[in-house]
Amino acid sequence: MSGTYKKFRSEDITITPFDAHKDYLVYVSNFTGSYFEPYYEQSRIFNHPLTSSAALQERIVSLSVFAYDTIHDESDFMPKVLGKYGAVLSESIHPTTTNGFYMRAMHDSLQGMYYTNPDDPCYTLDNSGYEKEFRVLNSKAQLLSIPQRIFGQSIKKGSVLIQSGSGANRITLRDDGFGNLYDENVSGSAASGSLVTSQSLSYVSTSVLSFNFNDMHNDNEKKIAAAISINNLNTYTQEKGDRFNIKNRTRFFERSRYANNVEAYNITPKTSSVEGTFIYLDGLTPYANSQSGYINTPFASESRQYPESHSMMRIRHQRQFDLRQEDDYSISLRVSCSADQPASSSINHDGPYNFILSKLNDYRRGGFPFSIRYCNENADNSTGVNNSGIRGGIQAAISDGRTTVRANSTASVAGAFHDVVAVKTGSKFQLWVNAELNVEVDVPKGNIHNNDEIVVGARTIWEGKYKKRANKSNLYARQTRPMSQYFRNFQGGISNINMFDRALTPAEIAYGYVTKGEYTNLVGNVFYNHGLITLTSLSSTYSHSAFPMFSECTLSLQNTHTIFEHEYACHIKEREYGYTMNPTIVSQSKFGTLKSFTTSSAWSPYVTTIGLYDDYGRLLGVGKLSRPIKKSNEYDTTFIVSFDT
Repeated sequence: MSGTYKKFRSEDITITPFDAHKDYLVYVSNFTGSYFEPYYEQSRIFNHPLTSSAALQERIVSLSVFAYDTIHDESDFMPKVLGKYGAVLSESIHPTTTNGFYMRAMHDSLQGMYYTNPDDPCYTLDNSGYEKEFRVLNSKAQLLSIPQRIFGQSIKKGSVLIQSGSGANRITLRDDGFGNLYDENVSGSAASGSLVTSQSLSYVSTSVLSFNFNDMHNDNEKKIAAAISINNLNTYTQEKGDRFNIKNRTRFFERSRYANNVEAYNITPKTSSVEGTFIYLDGLTPYANSQSGYINTPFASESRQYPESHSMMRIRHQRQFDLRQEDDYSISLRVSCSADQPASSSINHDGPYNFILSKLNDYRRGGFPFSIRYCNENADNSTGVNNSGIRGGIQAAISDGRTTVRANSTASVAGAFHDVVAVKTGSKFQLWVNAELNVEVDVPKGNIHNNDEIVVGARTIWEGKYKKRANKSNLYARQTRPMSQYFRNFQGGISNINMFDRALTPAEIAYGYVTKGEYTNLVGNVFYNHGLITLTSLSSTYSHSAFPMFSECTLSLQNTHTIFEHEYACHIKEREYGYTMNPTIVSQSKFGTLKSFTTSSAWSPYVTTIGLYDDYGRLLGVGKLSRPIKKSNEYDTTFIVSFDT
């Protein structure tokens, strides 16, 4: 008969972790929301006294969710300067949040930690969805900061719900489990054309070309000499020897499913409170480049052949841009046109147009799949098909090299930003402006494809028979390759260029218009492991009377907390634990002997309590049985003790 203690073997102990989730509901008002729960122990902070005579103070701290309105302005960051004893020497020009943080500093922190190189998980924090996560930071962003005591180890994916407003004006934001925050009230369309709601939806992953310029919000008013897609940083050579190089480290993100190569020259990023960051093109036809030894005269052809002399962009031709007669495709962009175009009266190529985006055959004068251009003040104001178009209008053209078909908008688009979509569907070529079909024309019967680059802000054409040599002593030596030049430069703003290898449905075009060319209802991000939620969309939908949505909203979420289930198997053999510690077995005689029934061979104690001890005999836990269980002398018994920590 053994005693009352027995050691566990390692195989008798099992520790199993599992995630538990708790619901939280926080009402945020005036940028702050506190979580209170009956019998919930709040955090207590003991402040060190300022002087030795001061008593130690204790204050109760609520678990508060804070909302912040962050902004990146164009000035250099200069915080408040403090002198001796906290005296303010100079105030900061930057606005602060309601709890005293600089909006600019918080925006810079978001940029540095979460939105710099967002497509590379090695250089950004809290990657949750990897390739399914979409991160874009504008010049303004709203932020919800959740204390770690609430979200635990992380916010449960797919549990975030943020609501603001009431009735028909109620806004509902959810997370999709991949780190994206989406507006479920912004409906879109699936590839089939049927409307879908209440789910995150982005067409970026289905595009063959997609980029905006929001990542350049901190480069306002700075001309970019060259930029290239983040998807591929290599140097490429076209068939004709034209090289795509990156000339500096300034980059913007191209987010399609292809590693497209995009170069930009002399573009100026500008920020709008409505459009976000867009690029501005100056529309100037360059003069001669005197540093190359050319005569400094206007419209010198030697200068126009170099992209870096222009304000423009170009996208290298690749297989996905080989658009043919049997292919359907769509091109979408946001454009703001200047009423007067500097290049409208310069070298007269292709009529009274300034080219916004096109893929022209500059060498063979053959077909092209699309050309989107602005009808300047020299247009004859004629409407309909194959006319020059109205002044200030948009014209979309398609050609097989023999027949060029032109589709003209029905109204001027000069001034504010407009949504322009050209769609090739079957034998029809459509022009949509602000989600309205303006005109539909027949596609020419011949070949429309070419291997030329896509140009933004100008057009290309073979001008002349010779290409200059690098040797300055022989400027016009005959070359086998013709000289490609850029003409008809466009002045205005451009944002959100997208291209799809299918025809967009009317519902999808309307969806793109509602989202200002973003083609997504993703409006922010959730960083689950850090307890941060951002709202990066600049849409006025998320501001009520100049108050950001996050300042007045209801936040619900589930946290994640790992709990460890401990399981101890207490094995008792038939001859073990035949003794009891119950004092009732002792007789009342002066000798304290055991009562007679304990000496019977049939006697066996009842088990009511199991104690767990450490190696030093200290009681760590007590397990109480729901009812007494008689220990058997005929077979072994196993008790399972389980508890969570």
